[in-house]
Amino acid sequence: MVSSVKTFLTNFDFEICLQRQNFKRPTYNKINSTLEYFFFWCDDGDKLYTEKKYSKEYLSYVSNLSGRTISITNDKKARLSCWWGKLDTNEDFLFEKEINSNVLASQARNDLGFNELNSEIIYTQEELFSAISKRDKSFIIKHNFGFSGSGLAFKPQEVKQFPVCIEDWVKRVRDFGIYVSCDEYYVVQNHINPIGAYKGSLVKRFKEESLYSENAKRIYEYYSQFGVNQIQIDAFQYLENSQIKNYFLCEVNHRKSMGQLAFELARKFGDGVSFMVLVNKKDLKSLHSFNEIYAALGELNYNPITKRGVISLSSSQELFQAFLLCEESERTLQFIITDWWKKVGKKGKKLPMEYIVNL
Repeated sequence: MVSSVKTFLTNFDFEICLQRQNFKRPTYNKINSTLEYFFFWCDDGDKLYTEKKYSKEYLSYVSNLSGRTISITNDKKARLSCWWGKLDTNEDFLFEKEINSNVLASQARNDLGFNELNSEIIYTQEELFSAISKRDKSFIIKHNFGFSGSGLAFKPQEVKQFPVCIEDWVKRVRDFGIYVSCDEYYVVQNHINPIGAYKGSLVKRFKEESLYSENAKRIYEYYSQFGVNQIQIDAFQYLENSQIKNYFLCEVNHRKSMGQLAFELARKFGDGVSFMVLVNKKDLKSLHSFNEIYAALGELNYNPITKRGVISLSSSQELFQAFLLCEESERTLQFIITDWWKKVGKKGKKLPMEYIVNL
């Protein structure tokens, strides 16, 4: 029996929705449409609700490379399901508020012994100022729900909504996204800029995978008691007294993640190492159509036979353009990153640090 086709909304404003006191069904908006093109690469057979117009050249390119059926609609009467995170009902809303909250993550850190950065949950402005006065280290404040740096604060007066999480600020050197379920486990390295915004994901075999495996499974078992069958764990390495240390549980997300999308794309298109990058359009050359992007990449365009080269995941009209770079090794990947930036980066602008892969 063939399952019925669903029509999806790419609700990238998942965390914003969770900040609300009451359930309100997600709707099409600027935030949700900004990265909706990932749906074309990662979902097959279902429809995407969009009010954008995509060129035939771009849609054909996606379909030919991915082998996926591209189906879109702008029917405002269509029944929409949430794609990024499940928020179709009030029951979903209440469940996801609990699972994705920093309150639960802080509780998990304490129960599992992962609270090296003195994380604590704060419920009022008075508590916040009191907690800060007792700390002898720099600190960072995290809102209960945040995405790609949007939920971070460094000054107590910036906090308008409680509860929040406060913890010691440390010098992060590498960020990891860990996917774990009852039958799958993998690690990607997420590239984050200094203000906490996502810039890319490196997919390869990491020597840290075994180090994180045992602790990730402990975290998964802890969260499974609440009824989840998969989670995304944010972890990182930091520098303290000239030593590299690991923070095994920064946040937990029960939704799709950019690292998960990068891994799925690497598994399909890569054959060595892959790097999915997200770039603000203002940092790129003025390329007004998908054809212009394809022409600019030239010989760097992805070759499906060798599984090497650059895939333009976005069409050209989006504020944030995405590319997948595939190579055989980290060394050759860094060469193609440099060549890619020469092709698409704005003239005179150096390759940003967050797109450099350290060997």
